[in-house]
Amino acid sequence: MCGSKAHNNSHKVLYSIGGKSKDAFFQVIFLIGNKCDLDAQRDVTYDEAKQFADENGLMFIEASAKT
Repeated sequence: MCGSKAHNNSHKVLYSIGGKSKDAFFQVIFLIGNKCDLDAQRDVTYDEAKQFADENGLMFIEASAKT
């Protein structure tokens, strides 16, 4: 998650996934922060994204195509 717009949309996506499935208990959902190599352009810190993931029962990792 590099931008705050993506962070804000995560709430909507998470609600739409979890709210419509009766098998939500068996779902494993990953939140993947993309472009972690662009620290200077980051709007959402690692800690903020990790906290959001923890609060919502998600697995969290950061990734970059460059590293």
